[in-house]
Amino acid sequence: MGKNTRSSLPWSDAPFLLALARSGNFMAAARELGVDRTTVARRLDRLEERLGTKLFERISGELELTLHGRRTLAVMERAEQELSHLYPDTDDARIAFGKVRVSLSPHVLAGFSDEIIRFSASHPQIFPVLTTSDRFVDLHRYEADIALRVAVTRPHDLHSIDLGPIRFGLYRRSDQSGPVRAVFTPPGQTELSRDFVPQDEMPIVVASVDGVLPTRELVLAGGGAALLPQFIAEDDPRLARLSGRLAEGRHRLWISCLAEQKANSRIRTAMKGLSGEIAERLKALDADGPSFAPG
Repeated sequence: MGKNTRSSLPWSDAPFLLALARSGNFMAAARELGVDRTTVARRLDRLEERLGTKLFERISGELELTLHGRRTLAVMERAEQELSHLYPDTDDARIAFGKVRVSLSPHVLAGFSDEIIRFSASHPQIFPVLTTSDRFVDLHRYEADIALRVAVTRPHDLHSIDLGPIRFGLYRRSDQSGPVRAVFTPPGQTELSRDFVPQDEMPIVVASVDGVLPTRELVLAGGGAALLPQFIAEDDPRLARLSGRLAEGRHRLWISCLAEQKANSRIRTAMKGLSGEIAERLKALDADGPSFAPG
C-alpha cells in the first residue's frame, strides 16, 4: 500500500455502529448482522478506541448515542447513502430506515396529530420518536433530529422550512351562549384586544395562563373564552369561535434540521413528508376566512 492509503478509516466497523444506533441494543444489532452479541460489543469497543471517544451511553439496558456518537453516525449514514448508489438493486428502504427524533410543543402535536399519523402510515420505513416539550431543543447538540416550532423569526443556523402563519381566534365552549363574561389571557397580558369582542361587551380577565393546552382545558371546563391557535381549536366540535375574523400575528410554524443532515435519507424523507402534510393543513385553514393584525 502507498503511504497515502487511509487504512485507519473504520469502514469495516461502520455496519456495527449503524446497526446499534438503529436497534438500540446489542442483541437486536447482532441479529441484524448475523453475528453474536460478543462480536458486536467487541467491534464497538474497537471503534471507540480507534476514534478516541465514547459513542454510546448505556441507559437502562438500552444504548443512547453520545454527542460524538451522533456526529459519527451522521458521517457514516451519508457514506452509506452514497455507497448505496453502487448497488442499483439495493432496497432504498434499508438505507432510509431508522428512527427520526422529532421535538415539538404539546399543542403542536395535538393540533397536527392527524397529519403526523398520515405521514407515519405512508412512510413505514421511518420510525418517528416524538418528544413533546415547550423548551427549544438544541439540534446542534443532537437533542433531536427535527424540530417543529412556532417562532417569530427563522431559526438561526439551521435548515428550516416555513410552513405558514399561525392565526388566532377567540373561542369558548360550543354549548355556551350569550355575552362573553370571562376570558383567559397569556402570561403578561391583563386585557383582551377589543378586536375580538363586540364593543358593548366588557369581559373580565379571570386568569393568566401559561400554555395553550392548559388554556384550552379551562375553556372546555366552562370557565370562559380565550385566544387559541386556529389549528388546534377550529376543527374541535367542543369549541366555537366567537370572533368572525382571525388574528394573524408575527408567529409562524417552522420545521428545522441541521444543515449537514438535510441530505440524510431518513431525515430528508421526514422533513419533506411532515412539511407537506402540515403546510397543506395550514393552507386549508387559511382559506376559512379573512384575518387581521390585532391592534
